Amino acid sequence: AMFAAPHASSIPRTYAGNNSLARAARARGVIRAPGGGGRRVNRARPRAFFEDQDVEDLSPTTSVTATPDAWTAGTFTKLDDSCVMFGVSHLSKEGAHDAAEFILKTKPSLVVVETAVTSEHGDATGNVLQYEQGVSAMMMDAAAADEALIFVTRLAGMLLGELGPIEESPQWENMKAQLPPEVLVYAAAFAVRATIVYGDRPKAVTIKRLVSTPTLGELDGAFATQSERNYRLLLPDDHPLAAAASERTNDYFEKVIIDERDCVLASTIRECVNKAENGGKVVAVMGVDHVAGVAPVYGDTFG
Repeated sequence: AMFAAPHASSIPRTYAGNNSLARAARARGVIRAPGGGGRRVNRARPRAFFEDQDVEDLSPTTSVTATPDAWTAGTFTKLDDSCVMFGVSHLSKEGAHDAAEFILKTKPSLVVVETAVTSEHGDATGNVLQYEQGVSAMMMDAAAADEALIFVTRLAGMLLGELGPIEESPQWENMKAQLPPEVLVYAAAFAVRATIVYGDRPKAVTIKRLVSTPTLGELDGAFATQSERNYRLLLPDDHPLAAAASERTNDYFEKVIIDERDCVLASTIRECVNKAENGGKVVAVMGVDHVAGVAPVYGDTFG
């Protein structure tokens, strides 16, 4: 498989484009799990960190509160004394290395991610991957192992070969110039021996909810609203309608694609905080569109 896992659920607000809404309207009830087909051989399977989430009703039930103040040292949000959260852009490299460099400097024990390292990593909420699993896969049969896992493991291996601080090394500078933010996070986490926890729910669950829970009218309305938003995203920043592209629409698409997943991510982060051993820290990394939702859900529910 091509190294495409980091953007398997890459654009939270558009979720692989609004064509998914049109397809859902035409094929209600017909679900195909993403990444199907093909034979897998000698893959290093992720193991579960905790039981999967109950996805019957994951819509937010708490009131919206202001996002907690970010620590002055960086562009991240402090959820509590044990955990900070970064929002990264899936479409640009602006601030892309902040989360990865924070991981390199602070060496957390757990890194919760919205996008899975591999397709199998994203099969269940709470699945984990560690550097040792990648090394083991390479030693057993690198040609048959998951390409994404091998790629990230090799990146981490190169970083571990640096004599000085990794974040100050020429190797790291080269990686920052070439790699997307999620891959930098994966490599940094492996380099400090942090466990990478898949924090989102499986894509198949989200797609199933999207096609089975709204009425056709709600689905059609969501398609129209999100299509309008996509066109506004193409407008110049100084256009009077451009700002409206960032406003919430509160349609069924946002409920399923954003709000419900915000609750899953917040719950996973809390599970990791509870399970971190010996005072270990947790760093959460997700798309920027989830930060404003995850922070108040985490604070209202677990604060």
